[in-house]
Amino acid sequence: MQQTIFTMSFLMMDILKPATLTALLILSWNATAATCSFYPGHQQSSVKFTLPLTISLPRDAPNGTVLYESPPSTLQNVASSFKCTSESSKGVINSVGSTVPDAVTFPIGDTGIAWQWLRTDIDKLLKGFPGSIKQKVGGFGYNGTSHAIRLVKIGNISNSRIAPGILGRDAIGGTEPLAMEIIGAGTSVIPQSCETPDVQVDMGPHDISSFPTMGAYSKSVQFNIKANNCPTGMNKVTYSLKTTPGSPVRDVFNGTISLNQSSKAKGLALQILGENEEPVVFDQDYTAGNYSASGGSFTIPLAGRYIRILQTGSKGGFDPGMVPGTANAELWFIMSYL
Repeated sequence: MQQTIFTMSFLMMDILKPATLTALLILSWNATAATCSFYPGHQQSSVKFTLPLTISLPRDAPNGTVLYESPPSTLQNVASSFKCTSESSKGVINSVGSTVPDAVTFPIGDTGIAWQWLRTDIDKLLKGFPGSIKQKVGGFGYNGTSHAIRLVKIGNISNSRIAPGILGRDAIGGTEPLAMEIIGAGTSVIPQSCETPDVQVDMGPHDISSFPTMGAYSKSVQFNIKANNCPTGMNKVTYSLKTTPGSPVRDVFNGTISLNQSSKAKGLALQILGENEEPVVFDQDYTAGNYSASGGSFTIPLAGRYIRILQTGSKGGFDPGMVPGTANAELWFIMSYL
Protein backbone atom coordinates (compact mmCIF):
# COMPACT_ATOMS: atom_id res chain seq x y z
CA MET A 1 0.00 0.00 0.00
CA GLN A 2 1.31 3.43 -0.93
CA GLN A 3 1.80 5.59 2.14
CA THR A 4 0.08 8.49 0.47
CA ILE A 5 -3.13 6.46 0.05
CA PHE A 6 -5.44 6.34 3.08
CA THR A 7 -7.88 3.44 2.92
CA MET A 8 -10.96 2.77 5.03
CA SER A 9 -12.46 -0.73 4.87
CA PHE A 10 -16.05 -1.49 5.79
CA LEU A 11 -16.86 -5.04 6.82
CA MET A 12 -20.41 -5.89 5.77
CA MET A 13 -22.55 -8.33 7.71
CA ASP A 14 -26.22 -9.22 8.45
CA ILE A 15 -27.55 -8.90 11.94
CA LEU A 16 -27.76 -12.22 13.72
CA LYS A 17 -29.88 -12.75 16.63
CA PRO A 18 -28.76 -15.13 19.36
CA ALA A 19 -30.09 -18.58 18.80
CA THR A 20 -33.00 -19.45 21.03
CA LEU A 21 -32.58 -22.78 22.77
CA THR A 22 -35.96 -24.37 23.23
CA ALA A 23 -36.36 -27.20 25.68
CA LEU A 24 -38.90 -29.71 24.42
CA LEU A 25 -41.39 -30.89 27.00
CA ILE A 26 -43.02 -34.11 25.92
CA LEU A 27 -46.34 -34.60 27.65
CA SER A 28 -47.71 -38.07 28.20
CA TRP A 29 -51.04 -39.28 29.37
CA ASN A 30 -51.86 -42.42 31.30
CA ALA A 31 -54.19 -44.77 29.55
CA THR A 32 -57.77 -44.33 30.71
CA ALA A 33 -61.02 -45.85 29.70
CA ALA A 34 -62.05 -44.55 26.27
CA THR A 35 -65.25 -42.55 26.28
CA CYS A 36 -65.38 -42.28 22.48
CA SER A 37 -65.05 -45.00 19.82
CA PHE A 38 -65.19 -45.38 16.04
CA TYR A 39 -68.28 -46.56 14.27
CA PRO A 40 -67.83 -50.02 12.67
CA GLY A 41 -65.57 -49.81 9.61
CA HIS A 42 -64.28 -46.36 10.52
CA GLN A 43 -60.73 -45.40 11.50
CA GLN A 44 -58.30 -42.51 11.58
CA SER A 45 -58.12 -40.39 8.43
CA SER A 46 -55.78 -37.56 7.47
CA VAL A 47 -56.27 -34.09 6.11
CA LYS A 48 -53.33 -33.76 3.71
CA PHE A 49 -51.43 -30.69 2.53
CA THR A 50 -48.60 -30.14 0.06
CA LEU A 51 -46.37 -27.23 1.08
CA PRO A 52 -44.23 -25.07 -1.24
CA LEU A 53 -40.71 -26.44 -1.62
CA THR A 54 -39.32 -23.27 -0.04
CA ILE A 55 -40.83 -20.51 2.07
CA SER A 56 -38.93 -17.24 2.37
CA LEU A 57 -39.14 -14.68 5.14
CA PRO A 58 -37.24 -11.53 6.13
CA ARG A 59 -34.28 -12.52 8.31
CA ASP A 60 -35.41 -10.45 11.30
CA ALA A 61 -39.15 -11.02 11.09
CA PRO A 62 -40.64 -10.86 14.62
CA ASN A 63 -41.97 -13.92 16.41
CA GLY A 64 -45.63 -14.45 15.57
CA THR A 65 -45.12 -13.71 11.86
CA VAL A 66 -47.28 -15.98 9.71
CA LEU A 67 -44.94 -17.71 7.26
CA TYR A 68 -47.54 -19.62 5.29
CA GLU A 69 -51.24 -20.50 5.30
CA SER A 70 -52.58 -23.15 2.98
CA PRO A 71 -55.78 -22.92 0.97
CA PRO A 72 -58.69 -24.64 2.77
CA SER A 73 -59.24 -28.34 2.21
CA THR A 74 -62.82 -29.63 2.54
CA LEU A 75 -63.18 -33.29 3.51
CA GLN A 76 -65.65 -35.56 1.73
CA ASN A 77 -66.35 -39.29 2.06
CA VAL A 78 -64.15 -39.55 5.15
CA ALA A 79 -64.73 -42.78 7.10
CA SER A 80 -63.54 -41.57 10.49
CA SER A 81 -66.81 -40.98 12.32
CA PHE A 82 -67.06 -41.72 16.04
CA LYS A 83 -69.46 -41.60 18.95
CA CYS A 84 -68.99 -40.51 22.57
CA THR A 85 -70.98 -41.99 25.45
CA SER A 86 -70.04 -39.23 27.88
CA GLU A 87 -68.57 -35.75 27.84
CA SER A 88 -64.93 -36.17 26.76
CA SER A 89 -61.64 -34.29 26.67
CA LYS A 90 -60.48 -33.20 23.25
CA GLY A 91 -57.65 -31.33 21.58
CA VAL A 92 -54.65 -31.61 19.30
CA ILE A 93 -51.67 -33.79 20.24
CA ASN A 94 -48.50 -32.52 18.59
CA SER A 95 -46.49 -35.30 16.90
CA VAL A 96 -43.37 -33.20 16.25
CA GLY A 97 -42.85 -31.37 19.52
CA SER A 98 -44.42 -30.40 22.80
CA THR A 99 -48.15 -30.08 23.44
CA VAL A 100 -49.42 -27.41 25.81
CA PRO A 101 -53.07 -27.72 26.89
CA ASP A 102 -55.27 -25.10 25.21
CA ALA A 103 -52.33 -23.69 23.20
CA VAL A 104 -52.97 -22.94 19.52
CA THR A 105 -49.36 -23.16 18.33
CA PHE A 106 -47.46 -26.45 18.16
CA PRO A 107 -43.64 -26.24 17.85
CA ILE A 108 -41.88 -28.26 15.17
CA GLY A 109 -38.84 -29.52 17.06
CA ASP A 110 -36.21 -26.80 17.46
CA THR A 111 -36.79 -25.24 14.04
CA GLY A 112 -38.13 -21.96 15.41
CA ILE A 113 -41.39 -22.71 13.58
CA ALA A 114 -44.76 -23.81 14.91
CA TRP A 115 -47.83 -25.10 13.10
CA GLN A 116 -51.49 -24.33 13.68
CA TRP A 117 -54.60 -26.30 12.79
CA LEU A 118 -57.25 -23.98 11.42
CA ARG A 119 -60.87 -25.04 11.03
CA THR A 120 -61.81 -22.64 8.26
CA ASP A 121 -65.48 -23.67 8.20
CA ILE A 122 -65.95 -22.33 11.74
CA ASP A 123 -62.99 -19.90 11.70
CA LYS A 124 -61.31 -21.36 14.78
CA LEU A 125 -57.87 -22.65 15.69
CA LEU A 126 -57.86 -26.08 17.31
CA LYS A 127 -56.31 -26.10 20.79
CA GLY A 128 -53.83 -28.41 22.46
CA PHE A 129 -54.97 -31.52 24.36
CA PRO A 130 -56.58 -31.56 26.82
CA GLY A 131 -58.54 -28.48 25.91
CA SER A 132 -60.87 -26.62 28.22
CA ILE A 133 -63.83 -27.27 25.90
CA LYS A 134 -65.26 -30.79 26.10
CA GLN A 135 -66.73 -33.00 23.39
CA LYS A 136 -70.45 -33.54 23.96
CA VAL A 137 -72.25 -36.87 23.96
CA GLY A 138 -73.33 -38.12 20.52
CA GLY A 139 -72.04 -39.09 17.10
CA PHE A 140 -69.64 -36.98 15.06
CA GLY A 141 -67.72 -36.96 11.78
CA TYR A 142 -65.64 -34.74 9.52
CA ASN A 143 -67.46 -34.83 6.18
CA GLY A 144 -68.03 -31.28 4.97
CA THR A 145 -65.53 -29.74 7.38
CA SER A 146 -62.78 -27.47 6.04
CA HIS A 147 -59.22 -27.31 7.34
CA ALA A 148 -56.02 -25.35 6.72
CA ILE A 149 -52.47 -25.44 8.05
CA ARG A 150 -50.65 -22.31 9.14
CA LEU A 151 -46.92 -21.97 9.85
CA VAL A 152 -45.79 -19.35 12.37
CA LYS A 153 -42.35 -18.08 13.39
CA ILE A 154 -41.75 -18.63 17.12
CA GLY A 155 -37.96 -18.38 17.39
CA ASN A 156 -34.64 -18.15 15.59
CA ILE A 157 -34.81 -19.77 12.14
CA SER A 158 -31.80 -21.01 10.20
CA ASN A 159 -32.71 -22.85 6.98
CA SER A 160 -35.24 -24.92 8.89
CA ARG A 161 -36.54 -28.04 7.18
CA ILE A 162 -40.08 -29.39 7.68
CA ALA A 163 -40.21 -33.02 6.57
CA PRO A 164 -43.34 -34.75 5.23
CA GLY A 165 -45.35 -36.79 7.70
CA ILE A 166 -47.99 -36.41 10.39
CA LEU A 167 -47.70 -33.20 12.39
CA GLY A 168 -50.43 -33.96 14.91
CA ARG A 169 -53.73 -35.67 15.68
CA ASP A 170 -57.14 -34.49 16.77
CA ALA A 171 -57.67 -36.53 19.95
CA ILE A 172 -61.14 -37.00 21.42
CA GLY A 173 -62.03 -39.23 24.37
CA GLY A 174 -59.40 -41.90 23.73
CA THR A 175 -59.73 -41.88 19.92
CA GLU A 176 -57.71 -39.98 17.32
CA PRO A 177 -60.03 -39.76 14.35
CA LEU A 178 -58.16 -37.18 12.24
CA ALA A 179 -54.50 -36.37 11.62
CA MET A 180 -52.82 -33.35 10.05
CA GLU A 181 -50.36 -34.67 7.44
CA ILE A 182 -47.76 -33.06 5.16
CA ILE A 183 -47.31 -34.94 1.90
CA GLY A 184 -44.88 -34.48 -0.97
CA ALA A 185 -41.35 -33.25 -0.31
CA GLY A 186 -42.08 -31.03 2.69
CA THR A 187 -40.61 -27.52 2.77
CA SER A 188 -37.60 -25.47 3.78
CA VAL A 189 -38.06 -22.10 5.49
CA ILE A 190 -35.21 -19.82 4.45
CA PRO A 191 -34.46 -16.43 6.03
CA GLN A 192 -33.76 -13.94 3.25
CA SER A 193 -31.49 -10.93 3.17
CA CYS A 194 -29.93 -8.53 0.72
CA GLU A 195 -26.47 -9.24 -0.67
CA THR A 196 -24.09 -6.70 0.85
CA PRO A 197 -20.56 -6.89 -0.56
CA ASP A 198 -17.62 -5.57 1.43
CA VAL A 199 -16.71 -1.96 0.69
CA GLN A 200 -13.29 -0.32 0.54
CA VAL A 201 -13.17 3.47 0.44
CA ASP A 202 -10.08 5.21 -0.94
CA MET A 203 -9.79 8.35 1.17
CA GLY A 204 -7.02 9.77 -1.02
CA PRO A 205 -3.87 11.68 0.04
CA HIS A 206 -4.04 14.63 2.46
CA ASP A 207 -1.36 17.08 3.56
CA ILE A 208 -0.77 17.11 7.32
CA SER A 209 -0.72 20.92 7.16
CA SER A 210 -4.45 20.89 6.29
CA PHE A 211 -5.21 20.01 9.93
CA PRO A 212 -3.94 23.15 11.74
CA THR A 213 -6.33 23.07 14.72
CA MET A 214 -8.28 20.59 16.79
CA GLY A 215 -11.53 19.74 14.97
CA ALA A 216 -10.17 20.63 11.52
CA TYR A 217 -11.28 18.13 8.94
CA SER A 218 -10.54 17.08 5.38
CA LYS A 219 -12.87 17.24 2.43
CA SER A 220 -15.41 14.44 2.69
CA VAL A 221 -15.25 11.40 0.40
CA GLN A 222 -18.59 10.09 -0.80
CA PHE A 223 -19.28 6.35 -1.01
CA ASN A 224 -22.27 4.02 -1.28
CA ILE A 225 -23.26 0.90 0.61
CA LYS A 226 -24.78 -1.44 -1.95
CA ALA A 227 -27.65 -3.78 -1.09
CA ASN A 228 -28.18 -6.14 -4.00
CA ASN A 229 -30.85 -8.70 -4.91
CA CYS A 230 -33.09 -7.98 -1.93
CA PRO A 231 -36.05 -10.37 -1.60
CA THR A 232 -39.64 -9.24 -1.94
CA GLY A 233 -42.02 -8.99 0.96
CA MET A 234 -39.87 -7.15 3.50
CA ASN A 235 -41.70 -4.17 4.97
CA LYS A 236 -38.67 -2.20 6.06
CA VAL A 237 -34.88 -2.33 5.97
CA THR A 238 -32.88 -0.59 8.67
CA TYR A 239 -29.14 -0.22 9.09
CA SER A 240 -26.73 0.78 11.79
CA LEU A 241 -22.99 1.41 12.02
CA LYS A 242 -21.00 -0.37 14.69
CA THR A 243 -17.39 0.16 15.65
CA THR A 244 -14.89 -2.70 15.59
CA PRO A 245 -12.28 -3.71 18.17
CA GLY A 246 -9.58 -2.62 15.73
CA SER A 247 -11.05 0.87 15.30
CA PRO A 248 -12.76 1.68 18.59
CA VAL A 249 -15.19 4.53 19.02
CA ARG A 250 -13.97 8.00 20.02
CA ASP A 251 -17.29 9.84 19.96
CA VAL A 252 -20.43 7.72 19.51
CA PHE A 253 -22.68 10.74 18.85
CA ASN A 254 -20.25 12.48 16.50
CA GLY A 255 -19.53 9.49 14.25
CA THR A 256 -15.83 9.39 15.09
CA ILE A 257 -13.65 6.27 15.29
CA SER A 258 -9.96 5.75 15.98
CA LEU A 259 -7.47 4.74 13.31
CA ASN A 260 -6.43 1.08 13.50
CA GLN A 261 -3.09 -0.18 14.79
CA SER A 262 -1.66 -0.61 11.28
CA SER A 263 -1.90 3.15 10.75
CA LYS A 264 1.23 5.33 10.96
CA ALA A 265 -0.59 8.67 11.09
CA LYS A 266 -1.17 10.21 14.52
CA GLY A 267 -3.41 12.98 15.81
CA LEU A 268 -6.29 12.12 13.46
CA ALA A 269 -9.49 10.09 13.59
CA LEU A 270 -12.09 9.14 11.01
CA GLN A 271 -15.57 10.68 10.99
CA ILE A 272 -18.54 9.03 9.23
CA LEU A 273 -21.27 11.23 7.77
CA GLY A 274 -24.82 10.39 6.77
CA GLU A 275 -27.64 12.38 5.24
CA ASN A 276 -26.80 16.05 4.62
CA GLU A 277 -23.25 15.21 5.77
CA GLU A 278 -24.36 15.14 9.40
CA PRO A 279 -22.24 12.87 11.63
CA VAL A 280 -23.86 9.48 12.19
CA VAL A 281 -24.64 8.07 15.63
CA PHE A 282 -23.14 4.63 16.12
CA ASP A 283 -25.43 1.75 17.10
CA GLN A 284 -28.51 3.76 16.09
CA ASP A 285 -31.00 2.31 13.60
CA TYR A 286 -31.58 4.28 10.39
CA THR A 287 -34.30 3.45 7.88
CA ALA A 288 -33.21 2.81 4.30
CA GLY A 289 -35.56 5.24 2.63
CA ASN A 290 -35.00 4.06 -0.94
CA TYR A 291 -35.80 0.39 -0.27
CA SER A 292 -38.75 -1.03 -2.23
CA ALA A 293 -40.95 -3.83 -0.85
CA SER A 294 -40.86 -5.33 -4.36
CA GLY A 295 -37.21 -6.20 -3.78
CA GLY A 296 -34.28 -5.52 -6.06
CA SER A 297 -31.20 -3.44 -5.30
CA PHE A 298 -30.60 -0.07 -3.71
CA THR A 299 -27.76 2.03 -2.29
CA ILE A 300 -27.20 3.88 0.96
CA PRO A 301 -25.10 7.04 0.51
CA LEU A 302 -22.53 7.86 3.20
CA ALA A 303 -19.33 9.87 3.44
CA GLY A 304 -16.12 9.89 5.45
CA ARG A 305 -13.49 12.46 6.37
CA TYR A 306 -10.46 12.77 8.62
CA ILE A 307 -10.69 15.01 11.66
CA ARG A 308 -7.97 16.29 13.96
CA ILE A 309 -8.33 15.10 17.56
CA LEU A 310 -5.06 16.55 18.94
CA GLN A 311 -5.20 19.74 20.98
CA THR A 312 -4.19 22.88 19.07
CA GLY A 313 -0.59 23.98 19.53
CA SER A 314 1.57 26.72 18.09
CA LYS A 315 2.77 24.94 14.95
CA GLY A 316 -0.50 24.13 13.19
CA GLY A 317 -0.44 20.84 11.35
CA PHE A 318 3.13 20.30 12.54
CA ASP A 319 2.29 20.40 16.24
CA PRO A 320 4.05 17.68 18.26
CA GLY A 321 1.89 14.55 18.05
CA MET A 322 0.74 15.22 14.49
CA VAL A 323 2.40 12.51 12.43
CA PRO A 324 1.82 11.82 8.70
CA GLY A 325 1.43 8.32 7.33
CA THR A 326 -1.18 5.73 6.47
CA ALA A 327 -4.56 6.27 8.14
CA ASN A 328 -6.80 3.19 8.02
CA ALA A 329 -9.95 2.19 9.90
CA GLU A 330 -12.70 -0.42 9.82
CA LEU A 331 -16.39 -0.25 10.60
CA TRP A 332 -19.20 -2.78 10.65
CA PHE A 333 -22.32 -2.00 8.67
CA ILE A 334 -25.34 -3.94 9.99
CA MET A 335 -28.64 -4.40 8.15
CA SER A 336 -31.90 -5.58 9.68
CA TYR A 337 -34.93 -6.78 7.75
CA LEU A 338 -38.53 -6.47 8.91
